[in-house]
Amino acid sequence: MEIVDLLKECKISDVVDSYTSPTSGEIVGKGRARFYVAPFERCISKDVFLITNDRVIIYNEMHGFSHITYYGKSGSVVEGWIRSNRIKYAGDIMPK
Repeated sequence: MEIVDLLKECKISDVVDSYTSPTSGEIVGKGRARFYVAPFERCISKDVFLITNDRVIIYNEMHGFSHITYYGKSGSVVEGWIRSNRIKYAGDIMPK
């Protein structure tokens, strides 16, 4: 499925965000941790993924997925959903 078709299929209206304080985490497990454009199995993006030990910022969780942002070493920024079981939480990143 091409990205344009994927975005139409996985409408942003399918997701109701309830953001919490961001937390940090890192990718765990073997193989590629695939991105999803929405927290549903049908919304997988096959071209975008993270690997073990990549560090992320986690915003919220829904349907077994975590909404995250990844800042790459080259300055790239990727935002999307990753299966929550592929993330090890490290703790709050915002001061209390």
